[in-house]
Amino acid sequence: MHRRTLLGGGLLALAATALAGPALADQQANVDAIIARIRDTLEGSMDQPDWPRRYALAKMNIEDLKKTLAYGGKVSSNPVAAFRAKLQGMLDERSAAFKVYLDTQTKLEHLRKTEARGAVADIGAEMIAKLTPKPGWGTVASSFGTHNASIIRQDFARLKTYEQGIKVIDGYIQSILPSIHDIEQRRNALGPLVSAYAALTQAGFDGTYVGSFHGGGAGKITFTVKGAQVLSGTISGSSGGDPVLGHFSGTISPDGTITTTLSGTLTDSSAAKLGSFPFAGHLNGRVVGAIGTGTWEGKNNWGNPKGDWSASRQ
Repeated sequence: MHRRTLLGGGLLALAATALAGPALADQQANVDAIIARIRDTLEGSMDQPDWPRRYALAKMNIEDLKKTLAYGGKVSSNPVAAFRAKLQGMLDERSAAFKVYLDTQTKLEHLRKTEARGAVADIGAEMIAKLTPKPGWGTVASSFGTHNASIIRQDFARLKTYEQGIKVIDGYIQSILPSIHDIEQRRNALGPLVSAYAALTQAGFDGTYVGSFHGGGAGKITFTVKGAQVLSGTISGSSGGDPVLGHFSGTISPDGTITTTLSGTLTDSSAAKLGSFPFAGHLNGRVVGAIGTGTWEGKNNWGNPKGDWSASRQ
């Protein structure tokens, strides 16, 4: 049994080593390629009326990324959050323009019985000053329903009454509303993708790991990773023929580095029955893909055993 434990640990360590160096760099390249595919799919949806299908494709890409991360690599950027921020910026711009149109229309309605013809052009100029520059007319999502300064200036130059001005602005309002509704729909539909992608960075190493430790002691190791925490870590086995039981907890960094503190007891199994002796130390290492390896140390006044460990995610 002891020999099988050592052999199993050696194979796990060998597997982790195989992923190091150039192989690990290649795995990161695979991860980055899928991230780029997600970004391109979302950006491409901006020009297309079939954006729901493209969102579904991006969701599948996120699932592919999750599976690929199990073999190594890390999330280097978040194209889903970036695309949502872009949509939100477009929506904010159009909502601000919509408010300017409404405010201007209200002002015209208030002044139409008391002001002279020249005030119509002045109000048009005031409205232009409040509007931010709009994108070109390249895509339905990015520019549909917007009006630039030159168009507004030409429209207001032809007006002779407040009624005409109110009617023109109402046309602006009616033309921008579909754009606002379209962008809102696209942004809201992105919610599940935002959550799915965020879960990749929050749970990249999540799971329960089981393996063995060896060196100055030997036995079983188990621990659970959740988010950035290493939880419920235990070692159980023997050292010098005496039973050992230890517990550890700590953190795991974005690159998979594990840092924990270890404490436990060694129980004397001799005929003298001298009792239990506490020890303290650390259990550190790194998770690459689904495999963790590292070193441990537990010392007290009577010794300083140490060794290495390996475990795989279940």
